[in-house]
Amino acid sequence: MQDLGELGIIFVEETGNEENMRSMKRLIKNVRRLWRAMVLVTGGMVVLTACSNDEGNKPIPVYGPQQLSFAEQFTTTTENGLTITRDESGRVTNIRAFEPGLDDVEKLMSAPASLEDIRYLFALSESNEIRLTGEGQNPAWEELPDYPQFYEAYTQYYKDVRVSGTLRVNYFGTPAGKRMSYAMGLPFIDVKDLDVMPNVTERQARQVLADYLDEARDDNWPCEMNIKEYSTRRDGKIHRDVRLIYSITGPLVPNEPGVWFCTIPHYMAEVDAHSGELLYVSDFSYWPWTGLGLQLTHRL
Repeated sequence: MQDLGELGIIFVEETGNEENMRSMKRLIKNVRRLWRAMVLVTGGMVVLTACSNDEGNKPIPVYGPQQLSFAEQFTTTTENGLTITRDESGRVTNIRAFEPGLDDVEKLMSAPASLEDIRYLFALSESNEIRLTGEGQNPAWEELPDYPQFYEAYTQYYKDVRVSGTLRVNYFGTPAGKRMSYAMGLPFIDVKDLDVMPNVTERQARQVLADYLDEARDDNWPCEMNIKEYSTRRDGKIHRDVRLIYSITGPLVPNEPGVWFCTIPHYMAEVDAHSGELLYVSDFSYWPWTGLGLQLTHRL
């Protein structure tokens, strides 16, 4: 079966109309972008390729959207009055202590007062620490107007290197002090025996992205070293791969004249800080009239 693009181009070539050829190519580009967006919006498996090797010497990302697992199985249990959700590896992803509008206020009074009260659930080994990295106010809940809401954001560090992901803990202010309603975010990773000394410099990492894009390196591209876990599904099982990486915000993705469907600002790339492998490349699409941003190929 021929690709939509091939069929369209064959059609306009047979008509001999160059303007039709350009219009068809623009239409095909927009249809393909719409299809990619629809795949993620519906939560389906992404079936795009992260990149092609048509250029011959271009680096090929280690992980493409076909390999990364978008559909883990989660389990939920109730323990010590807390509703806890875990991923397939048994790691906590969500903790709910109080449900406004469903639970009595008395349950809120007995909820955890801080992250320290639930830290044991994350089962992190030595050299892993959790740091408070943000806080702010939330709108008051209609059923509890006298109990202000606020949140605290926590980030994991391993040997002083940031681990990708943030845990957000929501609290209510009560006469007895702050009390947790829920905590959610990416699971904390129990990092062990990972060398946090890079063999690749930031400049070399940017060069890897430049080679992929086939353009000159720009040493002003933002580049940050952190630790990230890649989850892949093989043989029906989840496999975890923890790496020291550089996260790079690359140049603007070129937008051809006449392509009105969406604009795509920046390439994002991840490069292994030990081997220099290009691990992942993604872009970000934006619909100006909706204010909606959607990352097309990158795991959220």
